[in-house]
Amino acid sequence: MNLEIEVEHPTNLWFAKRGDLPWLTDPADNRYQDAESINWTGIGRAVQVIGQQLRSRKHNPADETVTVTTDLGALNELEQEIVSWWFKLDLGISSDIHHDALEDGRHRLWNVWSADKDLELPIYSQVLRSKQNIGVLRDRGESKAAQNLHEVMMLSCREALDDFDNEFLQRNRPYYRELIRWGKVSIIERFTLRRERAQWSD
Repeated sequence: MNLEIEVEHPTNLWFAKRGDLPWLTDPADNRYQDAESINWTGIGRAVQVIGQQLRSRKHNPADETVTVTTDLGALNELEQEIVSWWFKLDLGISSDIHHDALEDGRHRLWNVWSADKDLELPIYSQVLRSKQNIGVLRDRGESKAAQNLHEVMMLSCREALDDFDNEFLQRNRPYYRELIRWGKVSIIERFTLRRERAQWSD
């Protein structure tokens, strides 16, 4: 059964392997009733397939929503909802490569990776989410608050770039480009980053 999944702000996503979040541990509480009966493997594989479709497309940073069609027929209603939530900005799993905590989604991510540790999963960048918050502040006429948030975001983008290595960059070029753009990283600074990555790979 093919269903349409609306993906909010696809340029805010990056793609994580289990090893990218070594600090993730069992939340040790029962957020989901009957969690053991939920098909976490099926959820994770569906999320990964949608992520692969997203990665095969070019996205305009101005795109607020894109639609992906995928087969969720093997999942029940709750499991389909969990897949759908994954791609909502306010409900999706949120963190960054340089962070050591999740803003949201600990239970979902833990359960999915516990079912299949080899899945490569999309995660919303908490740093890039500031793009939308800056826009809201500007629309309200709060230009000073928007400017302050933008300056904080610039620093956070640069901090995230420090944690990139070559393998991670190959998986996350759009994430890299958005961090470069919003971090206002100069051409010279980009050259320095490339040289450092070359040294890491030697």
